[in-house]
Amino acid sequence: MRRYLYAIVLLCVIAGLPMLVQTAPVTVQNPGNGCSGASTCAITTTSTTAGNLLVWIGVIRTDASQTINAPTDNQSNTYTQAYNVSCAFGNYRCAAYYVCNATGGVTSVTGNFSANTNSTGIVLEVSGIQTSSCLDQSDSTFGVDSSSPWAAPTVTTTVADNYLVNQVLLNNQPSGCAGTNGWTVVKAQANTGSGIDLCANVRIVSSTGSYTGEGTWTSGSTSAFPGMVTFKGVAASSTPAGPFRRRNP
Repeated sequence: MRRYLYAIVLLCVIAGLPMLVQTAPVTVQNPGNGCSGASTCAITTTSTTAGNLLVWIGVIRTDASQTINAPTDNQSNTYTQAYNVSCAFGNYRCAAYYVCNATGGVTSVTGNFSANTNSTGIVLEVSGIQTSSCLDQSDSTFGVDSSSPWAAPTVTTTVADNYLVNQVLLNNQPSGCAGTNGWTVVKAQANTGSGIDLCANVRIVSSTGSYTGEGTWTSGSTSAFPGMVTFKGVAASSTPAGPFRRRNP
Protein backbone atom coordinates (compact mmCIF):
# COMPACT_ATOMS: atom_id res chain seq x y z
CA MET A 1 0.00 0.00 0.00
CA ARG A 2 2.82 2.42 0.86
CA ARG A 3 4.42 1.91 -2.58
CA TYR A 4 1.13 2.86 -4.26
CA LEU A 5 0.93 6.07 -2.19
CA TYR A 6 4.50 6.99 -3.14
CA ALA A 7 3.63 6.38 -6.80
CA ILE A 8 0.57 8.67 -6.58
CA VAL A 9 2.61 11.46 -4.98
CA LEU A 10 5.31 11.10 -7.68
CA LEU A 11 2.71 11.29 -10.45
CA CYS A 12 1.27 14.47 -8.90
CA VAL A 13 4.71 16.05 -8.79
CA ILE A 14 5.47 15.11 -12.42
CA ALA A 15 2.10 16.34 -13.67
CA GLY A 16 2.08 19.47 -11.52
CA LEU A 17 -1.20 18.44 -9.88
CA PRO A 18 -2.21 19.95 -6.51
CA MET A 19 -1.91 17.77 -3.41
CA LEU A 20 -3.96 17.98 -0.22
CA VAL A 21 -1.86 18.79 2.82
CA GLN A 22 -3.31 18.00 6.26
CA THR A 23 -1.76 19.08 9.56
CA ALA A 24 -3.22 17.28 12.57
CA PRO A 25 -3.33 19.10 15.93
CA VAL A 26 -0.37 18.30 18.21
CA THR A 27 0.18 19.01 21.90
CA VAL A 28 3.51 20.88 21.94
CA GLN A 29 3.84 21.32 25.70
CA ASN A 30 1.69 21.10 28.84
CA PRO A 31 3.25 22.75 31.92
CA GLY A 32 1.31 23.41 35.11
CA ASN A 33 1.60 24.86 38.60
CA GLY A 34 -0.20 24.99 41.93
CA CYS A 35 -0.14 28.03 44.23
CA SER A 36 -1.42 28.78 47.72
CA GLY A 37 -2.69 32.01 49.29
CA ALA A 38 -1.97 34.24 46.28
CA SER A 39 -3.94 36.34 43.78
CA THR A 40 -1.73 35.17 40.90
CA CYS A 41 -0.18 31.86 39.87
CA ALA A 42 2.53 31.82 37.17
CA ILE A 43 3.21 28.82 34.94
CA THR A 44 6.64 28.68 33.29
CA THR A 45 6.62 27.53 29.66
CA THR A 46 9.27 26.74 27.08
CA SER A 47 9.30 29.62 24.57
CA THR A 48 6.20 29.14 22.41
CA THR A 49 5.94 29.21 18.61
CA ALA A 50 4.11 32.06 16.85
CA GLY A 51 0.71 31.07 15.47
CA ASN A 52 0.04 28.23 17.89
CA LEU A 53 -2.99 27.92 20.16
CA LEU A 54 -2.54 28.55 23.90
CA VAL A 55 -5.10 27.17 26.35
CA TRP A 56 -5.19 27.89 30.10
CA ILE A 57 -7.42 25.76 32.32
CA GLY A 58 -7.58 26.44 36.02
CA VAL A 59 -9.45 26.07 39.28
CA ILE A 60 -9.53 27.98 42.56
CA ARG A 61 -10.82 26.94 45.96
CA THR A 62 -12.92 29.88 46.93
CA ASP A 63 -15.97 31.44 48.44
CA ALA A 64 -18.78 32.92 46.38
CA SER A 65 -17.15 36.36 46.18
CA GLN A 66 -13.92 35.32 44.45
CA THR A 67 -13.51 35.12 40.67
CA ILE A 68 -11.03 33.98 38.02
CA ASN A 69 -9.87 36.77 35.70
CA ALA A 70 -8.27 36.37 32.26
CA PRO A 71 -4.71 35.01 32.28
CA THR A 72 -1.82 37.17 31.10
CA ASP A 73 1.58 36.33 29.61
CA ASN A 74 4.91 38.01 28.91
CA GLN A 75 3.95 38.69 25.25
CA SER A 76 0.69 40.50 26.05
CA ASN A 77 -1.54 37.99 24.26
CA THR A 78 -5.26 38.51 24.85
CA TYR A 79 -7.01 35.45 26.28
CA THR A 80 -10.68 34.77 25.50
CA GLN A 81 -12.96 33.09 28.02
CA ALA A 82 -14.46 29.73 26.99
CA TYR A 83 -16.22 29.23 30.35
CA ASN A 84 -15.92 30.51 33.92
CA VAL A 85 -18.28 28.83 36.36
CA SER A 86 -18.86 27.85 39.95
CA CYS A 87 -18.20 24.14 40.31
CA ALA A 88 -17.96 21.43 42.96
CA PHE A 89 -20.62 22.33 45.53
CA GLY A 90 -19.88 26.05 45.20
CA ASN A 91 -16.49 25.72 46.92
CA TYR A 92 -14.53 25.85 43.66
CA ARG A 93 -14.46 27.96 40.53
CA CYS A 94 -13.31 26.48 37.22
CA ALA A 95 -12.39 28.29 34.00
CA ALA A 96 -10.89 27.84 30.55
CA TYR A 97 -9.29 30.63 28.50
CA TYR A 98 -7.56 30.51 25.12
CA VAL A 99 -5.76 32.59 22.49
CA CYS A 100 -5.74 31.65 18.79
CA ASN A 101 -2.70 32.52 16.69
CA ALA A 102 -0.67 33.53 19.74
CA THR A 103 2.35 35.79 19.53
CA GLY A 104 5.43 33.60 19.94
CA GLY A 105 8.04 33.70 22.66
CA VAL A 106 5.73 33.15 25.62
CA THR A 107 7.74 31.88 28.60
CA SER A 108 5.24 32.53 31.40
CA VAL A 109 1.44 32.44 31.65
CA THR A 110 -0.13 33.81 34.83
CA GLY A 111 -3.53 32.97 36.26
CA ASN A 112 -5.19 36.01 37.86
CA PHE A 113 -7.75 35.96 40.66
CA SER A 114 -9.81 38.59 42.46
CA ALA A 115 -8.29 37.78 45.87
CA ASN A 116 -5.69 35.57 47.52
CA THR A 117 -6.69 31.95 47.07
CA ASN A 118 -5.41 28.41 46.44
CA SER A 119 -5.22 27.64 42.73
CA THR A 120 -4.08 25.09 40.17
CA GLY A 121 -3.52 25.75 36.47
CA ILE A 122 -2.32 24.02 33.29
CA VAL A 123 -1.20 25.58 29.99
CA LEU A 124 -1.45 23.71 26.68
CA GLU A 125 0.40 24.86 23.58
CA VAL A 126 -1.13 23.25 20.48
CA SER A 127 -0.03 23.36 16.84
CA GLY A 128 -2.20 22.56 13.80
CA ILE A 129 -5.13 24.76 14.94
CA GLN A 130 -6.97 27.37 12.87
CA THR A 131 -5.54 30.84 13.51
CA SER A 132 -8.88 32.67 13.68
CA SER A 133 -12.23 31.71 15.24
CA CYS A 134 -10.50 28.57 16.50
CA LEU A 135 -13.02 27.67 19.24
CA ASP A 136 -15.52 25.05 18.14
CA GLN A 137 -17.44 23.95 21.25
CA SER A 138 -17.41 24.40 25.01
CA ASP A 139 -19.43 22.79 27.79
CA SER A 140 -19.33 23.98 31.38
CA THR A 141 -21.96 21.63 32.77
CA PHE A 142 -19.76 20.44 35.59
CA GLY A 143 -20.88 17.23 37.24
CA VAL A 144 -19.84 15.16 40.24
CA ASP A 145 -18.71 11.54 40.17
CA SER A 146 -18.05 9.91 43.52
CA SER A 147 -16.59 6.76 41.98
CA SER A 148 -14.39 5.94 38.98
CA PRO A 149 -14.76 6.10 35.99
CA TRP A 150 -16.12 9.44 34.78
CA ALA A 151 -17.94 10.05 31.50
CA ALA A 152 -18.87 13.72 31.02
CA PRO A 153 -19.56 16.11 29.47
CA THR A 154 -20.62 15.48 25.86
CA VAL A 155 -20.14 17.88 22.94
CA THR A 156 -20.87 17.62 19.23
CA THR A 157 -18.11 18.98 17.00
CA THR A 158 -18.84 20.92 13.79
CA VAL A 159 -15.56 20.40 11.89
CA ALA A 160 -13.77 17.15 11.14
CA ASP A 161 -10.40 17.80 12.75
CA ASN A 162 -10.70 18.82 16.38
CA TYR A 163 -8.59 19.12 19.53
CA LEU A 164 -10.70 18.29 22.60
CA VAL A 165 -9.73 19.26 26.16
CA ASN A 166 -11.62 17.66 29.07
CA GLN A 167 -10.92 19.58 32.31
CA VAL A 168 -11.09 17.31 35.36
CA LEU A 169 -10.85 18.35 39.02
CA LEU A 170 -9.77 15.62 41.44
CA ASN A 171 -9.68 15.50 45.21
CA ASN A 172 -5.97 15.13 46.10
CA GLN A 173 -5.22 12.29 43.68
CA PRO A 174 -3.86 13.53 40.33
CA SER A 175 -1.42 10.63 39.91
CA GLY A 176 -4.34 8.25 39.51
CA CYS A 177 -5.92 10.17 36.61
CA ALA A 178 -5.95 8.41 33.21
CA GLY A 179 -7.94 8.88 30.01
CA THR A 180 -9.80 6.00 28.37
CA ASN A 181 -11.40 5.21 24.98
CA GLY A 182 -9.13 7.49 22.94
CA TRP A 183 -8.55 10.11 25.65
CA THR A 184 -5.08 10.81 27.10
CA VAL A 185 -4.24 12.72 30.27
CA VAL A 186 -1.37 14.91 29.06
CA LYS A 187 -0.93 16.64 32.42
CA ALA A 188 -1.89 15.88 36.02
CA GLN A 189 -1.03 18.86 38.20
CA ALA A 190 -1.06 18.60 41.99
CA ASN A 191 -1.54 21.28 44.60
CA THR A 192 -0.48 19.46 47.75
CA GLY A 193 -2.94 19.66 50.62
CA SER A 194 -5.34 22.09 48.94
CA GLY A 195 -7.75 19.56 47.42
CA ILE A 196 -7.65 21.22 43.98
CA ASP A 197 -5.66 18.86 41.80
CA LEU A 198 -6.24 19.18 38.07
CA CYS A 199 -6.03 16.91 35.01
CA ALA A 200 -5.96 17.92 31.34
CA ASN A 201 -7.57 15.05 29.42
CA VAL A 202 -7.06 15.41 25.64
CA ARG A 203 -8.39 13.73 22.51
CA ILE A 204 -7.59 14.49 18.87
CA VAL A 205 -10.30 13.48 16.39
CA SER A 206 -10.53 13.52 12.59
CA SER A 207 -14.30 13.37 12.05
CA THR A 208 -17.33 15.27 13.30
CA GLY A 209 -19.45 13.61 15.92
CA SER A 210 -20.57 13.47 19.53
CA TYR A 211 -17.71 13.02 22.02
CA THR A 212 -17.81 12.41 25.77
CA GLY A 213 -14.86 12.99 28.09
CA GLU A 214 -13.85 9.68 29.65
CA GLY A 215 -11.30 8.51 32.18
CA THR A 216 -10.54 6.77 35.45
CA TRP A 217 -8.75 7.49 38.70
CA THR A 218 -7.28 5.41 41.50
CA SER A 219 -9.86 4.27 44.05
CA GLY A 220 -10.30 6.52 47.06
CA SER A 221 -12.27 9.51 48.27
CA THR A 222 -12.04 11.23 44.91
CA SER A 223 -14.49 13.23 42.80
CA ALA A 224 -14.30 14.59 39.26
CA PHE A 225 -15.87 17.72 37.85
CA PRO A 226 -15.48 17.58 34.08
CA GLY A 227 -15.82 20.41 31.60
CA MET A 228 -14.81 20.48 27.93
CA VAL A 229 -13.56 22.89 25.29
CA THR A 230 -12.76 21.96 21.66
CA PHE A 231 -10.73 23.69 18.94
CA LYS A 232 -10.83 23.50 15.14
CA GLY A 233 -7.89 21.85 13.42
CA VAL A 234 -6.39 23.28 10.24
CA ALA A 235 -8.41 22.13 7.24
CA ALA A 236 -6.76 20.24 4.42
CA SER A 237 -5.31 22.65 1.86
CA SER A 238 -4.52 22.21 -1.80
CA THR A 239 -0.81 22.78 -2.49
CA PRO A 240 0.45 23.00 -6.07
CA ALA A 241 3.19 20.49 -6.64
CA GLY A 242 4.65 22.36 -9.60
CA PRO A 243 5.57 20.77 -12.91
CA PHE A 244 8.48 18.37 -13.09
CA ARG A 245 11.36 19.81 -15.06
CA ARG A 246 14.22 17.78 -16.38
CA ARG A 247 17.59 19.28 -15.56
CA ASN A 248 19.96 19.64 -18.50
CA PRO A 249 23.25 17.80 -18.04
